[in-house]
Amino acid sequence: RPPRSTPKPSSAASDVYKRQTRRPPSDPCGFRYGAALRRDPTTAAPGVPLSAEQRAAAAAAVRGSYLPTGLQRLEAVLGDRPYFCGGKLTIADVALFVDASQILDGEFDEALGVGAAVLADCPGLRRLCLRVRRHPRVRDWARPKFDAKLR
Repeated sequence: RPPRSTPKPSSAASDVYKRQTRRPPSDPCGFRYGAALRRDPTTAAPGVPLSAEQRAAAAAAVRGSYLPTGLQRLEAVLGDRPYFCGGKLTIADVALFVDASQILDGEFDEALGVGAAVLADCPGLRRLCLRVRRHPRVRDWARPKFDAKLR
């Protein structure tokens, strides 16, 4: 198929969505908006507003149950393989590496209070992160301080 000769024009709603849905890297869940959903793509208003109690309950659930359980499931999926999909690095490994590095660096989400302890019971995931960190294509990109936090 020949490449498109002219770029597809973007709609005004699409432009608003792109501008208004950018969140700081330290806010992956959108809790700073005080809403259960991200901003509305057409109006940029918070999705479903949450009270302070609801935000605290959601953060406690993510910190105490959802995230630890999800990481334990990933630990089981990884098993004794070097990477999630066998012997080669894939986007799944890099995605975990990025999230784990944010958790270990304390940058995941201050509102959630998630710290390195959430990975304490996941030695396989920590080894995977070290393996990804040391991969030649990732080594120059990743922060050197990351290695010490995985041990």
